[in-house]
Order: sequence, then C-alpha cells, then structure tokens
Amino acid sequence: MPGRPLQRAVLCWATSLIIAYATIGALRWAGIAVSILYTGSALATTAIGILIPVLSDSGELATSFGTDLLAAGAVGEFGPDPAADDRPLHAQLAA
Repeated sequence: MPGRPLQRAVLCWATSLIIAYATIGALRWAGIAVSILYTGSALATTAIGILIPVLSDSGELATSFGTDLLAAGAVGEFGPDPAADDRPLHAQLAA
C-alpha cells in the first residue's frame, strides 16, 4: 500500500519526539538538562547514514521491514531540519 510506511514513520517520529521532550523535561526539572528543545530534538533524530549500510549488509533493505525502517529514518533525519528556515529553531517552533 503506497504511502503507508511514510505515514507510520511520521506517527512514530512524532511519538518519539513527545517521549524525548517529556524525558528531557523531567531531566531539566531535576537540574540535569539545560535545553528541552535542543536536547529533545537531538534524541528524536535518526542517522540514516547508519541505517542504510546496516540494512543492506543484513539483506533487509529490500524487505517491507527495511522499507518501513528506511522511511522512519528519513523522517527522523529530515523532520527536525532547521535549515529550511533561516530563523533559529526555537523561533520556528514558537511560530
């Protein structure tokens, strides 16, 4: 079914972003973390450059699992991309 991996990837990335922000919020409350926004965003990103070789070496790249994981990696890599806007990340999220 076309589009399903991307839809699931966006939903999962949004969920991981919420979990990351909640975790960092608790750490900030405890005085351990400084920035909820930047640290939470860093926790929710994915290194797609690591996923592709691992999936390829294991033979999973052409399977439905590989497709789903690659879609999730793409969303995790490009979802938090602040380069699309010249404003600071905190100003983009506040708008």
